Amino acid sequence: MHFSTRRRLVRRAALAAALATLSCGRREAAAPAAPDARAPATAPAASSTAPQGVPERGTPLQDLPADLPSYPGASVVSSSRAPGQGLSVAFQAKESPEKVFEFYRQKLAEQGWNVKGEMTSADQRMLIAGKGDRRASVLVSVGESGETEIMLTLTHEEG
Repeated sequence: MHFSTRRRLVRRAALAAALATLSCGRREAAAPAAPDARAPATAPAASSTAPQGVPERGTPLQDLPADLPSYPGASVVSSSRAPGQGLSVAFQAKESPEKVFEFYRQKLAEQGWNVKGEMTSADQRMLIAGKGDRRASVLVSVGESGETEIMLTLTHEEG
């Protein structure tokens, strides 16, 4: 993956985390820190920093929490975890952004997530949902080489 694509994904992850935090209506909750955009573009190592159950780069995404759906056939690009705060997973799919976005809109509702809001711009769409003390955001956009990029962020509110 090109460095500029990674930088864009990092920026989107930070935006998704910030918007998910803002959508919960609690100003004192801090968004998880985004990885440094200047960090070398390397694949995540299989270590305790990767979300438990999240596969290594390029493998199908299968092991998110049971009520947080993964897009069928999607491949992991990167992942990060902030213990006790949440996780963020970037992955790619071959289907159109519209199809991916509709999948998440439908599947999150089926799993009991309450859609808090949606935002659309010229090149991306975002869905924010809540369930209990958790907030999920899904950011869908078109990548540089035409693939659909998906940034899935899960955060926890402190109660």
